[in-house]
Amino acid sequence: EIESRWGDLNSGVVFERTRQNLLRLEQSVYHPKNWRPVILALSGSAWTRPHLAIYGHWLTAGHGVLSLAHVVTGEIEDLAERREKYEATLRAFIARESLLAFPAVVISQYVSDGVEALVQCHGIGGLRPNTVLLGWPNERRKADSFGASVRLVAKLGRSLISLRFLGYRDEGSGSDDSAWDVPRGTIDVWWRGKKNGGLLLLLAHLLHQNPEWRRNRIRVLRVVPNEEARADVTRHIHELAARARIAVEPVVVISDDPASAIQLTSFAAAVLLLGFEIPEEGRESEFFDRMESLVGDLPRVLFVNSAGGMELDS
Repeated sequence: EIESRWGDLNSGVVFERTRQNLLRLEQSVYHPKNWRPVILALSGSAWTRPHLAIYGHWLTAGHGVLSLAHVVTGEIEDLAERREKYEATLRAFIARESLLAFPAVVISQYVSDGVEALVQCHGIGGLRPNTVLLGWPNERRKADSFGASVRLVAKLGRSLISLRFLGYRDEGSGSDDSAWDVPRGTIDVWWRGKKNGGLLLLLAHLLHQNPEWRRNRIRVLRVVPNEEARADVTRHIHELAARARIAVEPVVVISDDPASAIQLTSFAAAVLLLGFEIPEEGRESEFFDRMESLVGDLPRVLFVNSAGGMELDS
């Protein structure tokens, strides 16, 4: 009985502290320098795509909040009783992989409606997701649905990270063990402008903070058309890194072929981060082909679109 009362008391104390901190966070004035990743990962059940959940864990561990989301398609009248089972499946995956994450399950007739509901309603106060993590389409015919999803998320003011993991390009390929493997090589950030550049560099830094990634140094790379631009671009990268207090190696590549420059320079990278613009309706296949041509057969790519709301300056 004493243990029971102590457990109840302890739970009550945790609840009250959490409630007070959430209210304090809600009432505080937000500043872009205080941006933290609150990531909603569209992982499905997570057992078939563990890499998506694990990268979400790496990008938030010790710095943010991760939720693993599963949209179950169907009628809620038919599936409402099974919803808890789907959530239990996510909890089991989180426990097995020792992730710091929360499960989120919605039932919806259409995937797009389920994603919209999650992005709008998941979370509480200052802990609502500011970033959505999803998989990159594994074939061209899925480009239309991917484009519709990212347009929806962007309209709702969230940043986007899309993970392209070639080990899982073919259905059923790869293994659970490989998802945790951190290969040798650099963390390559390809700088193509300020819109996405700040978030790209911050995500690289967050990844590097994990013990598994400490040996992988960060490179910031940029393609320029001629030698005359090298000095200015190198200085700009140094200044950017100094303001953010992030250790990086600047690399300037002289080329008039960005795709070739990216693939040749980053062929040994552990992971590559590259910004993207939201595709216009009707141009999804063209967008997919363009991004695929930029990265070729590089095995691990994070495509990033920033919604803003953050600053690199420390």
